[in-house]
Amino acid sequence: MKNILARGGIEFLAVLLGITGSLLIDERKNDQQLISQVNSSLHALRGEMETNIANLEKLKEFFPKSLPMLDFVIRADSLEYLSEKELDLYIQRSSTNWGSKLNDRVFNSMEASGLIYKITNDSLRSKILDLYQDIYERHAYLLDYDLTHIQKLDDISLSAFVLRDDPTSTNWAGDWKNKSNFTQYKENQHVRNFLIANRANKRLMRDRIPGILNKTKAAKDFIDNHLSQ
Repeated sequence: MKNILARGGIEFLAVLLGITGSLLIDERKNDQQLISQVNSSLHALRGEMETNIANLEKLKEFFPKSLPMLDFVIRADSLEYLSEKELDLYIQRSSTNWGSKLNDRVFNSMEASGLIYKITNDSLRSKILDLYQDIYERHAYLLDYDLTHIQKLDDISLSAFVLRDDPTSTNWAGDWKNKSNFTQYKENQHVRNFLIANRANKRLMRDRIPGILNKTKAAKDFIDNHLSQ
């Protein structure tokens, strides 16, 4: 009787160990699958950051070329000496929003799936969350504000300026043969105030770009180091 009980106990223990071992193997497989999913997402996120870096570099180069045009339009003392093509370009640069929102689809997907919170490296996770939820959000807010401001300027421009009926232009082209347009830039305080405020917005964007670039590059480098381990 004791032998039977002992044999049954051994068989039970063997089964228990087998189940436990099987569960451990399944758990390891699940852990490996999760790590693989996180790393694949990090590779995609790294690519997204590279695209953002390229876009930010282009925007950074845009400001030194375009801000002087805005200064020139605000001074308004030499506009008459520009050609029609130059005037169209200068006015277009001074009365449109600059830049576009940074890519965030990969991050949003990682956040929605919860994968972003499965990153075991606390420093890496914090850098990514800070970049997208703080740095990029502030940049997006500034771009939205700039666009809203420009839309208000559009309404003023339609009542202040005379546009030419250009059969090819996709922009709101001014009728530069009409001298009243130049007078508006010199004497219409409403227009001038909007342009001056627009320049301040653009300067703020210019000043923030280097910091956003550095933060993005730092986060990308952190991902590179994590994936290389």
